[in-house]
Amino acid sequence: MVPMLHPARTLVEKLCIVSSIGRRIEDGNVMVRSREARHFYDIWCLLDEERSPALEQLRTIDHVPEIFGDCAQITERFYGSLPKRPSQGFAASSIFTASVFEAVRKSYDKMCAQLIFPEAPRPSLDDVVERVRANARDL
Repeated sequence: MVPMLHPARTLVEKLCIVSSIGRRIEDGNVMVRSREARHFYDIWCLLDEERSPALEQLRTIDHVPEIFGDCAQITERFYGSLPKRPSQGFAASSIFTASVFEAVRKSYDKMCAQLIFPEAPRPSLDDVVERVRANARDL
């Protein structure tokens, strides 16, 4: 058996990370590294209900606050800041607004070219944002 993190927890953690990237961009630090941009691809994959149980788990488990608390604790320990979930949910995070996610596009495209197998699905950044917005109610 291969140990792994809970898919819903991984999704929440990646949403926390990209939300913090959005706040950083708003504060004027617009450099986004390719390794950070990969979180957008991961979010797109985790929100694919045919291939990932993450979204269904978020809908059905009763310990989402516990998952978020664990993500917050890890983020604070390793990155020195607490993630913030917008009151309207992660889909309302500034990173998913056009003016902010445009700062990610070049790094995201570079990451896709470098890390995603040619035969694997390669969503555009717009596809990622669209999928997040389509699932806003659950995020």
